Amino acid sequence: QLFSYTWTLGEFGCKFILYVQHVSMICSVLNLTFLSIERYYAVIHPVRSRYLCTFSQARKVIIFIWLSAF
Repeated sequence: QLFSYTWTLGEFGCKFILYVQHVSMICSVLNLTFLSIERYYAVIHPVRSRYLCTFSQARKVIIFIWLSAF
């Protein structure tokens, strides 16, 4: 069943699953990119990063990542 050439969810299901996979992939790449940038900034500017790398800033970045992935 896994390698059959028929799709039981129809054409919409096939396209929707493909879309969800691409959005998830883009979000993963962007999350890792922004995490790396934040860690780099924390190492280079440790004092300044304590004020810029906050929970609310992380929330804004995550919302931006999800909206830009769509």
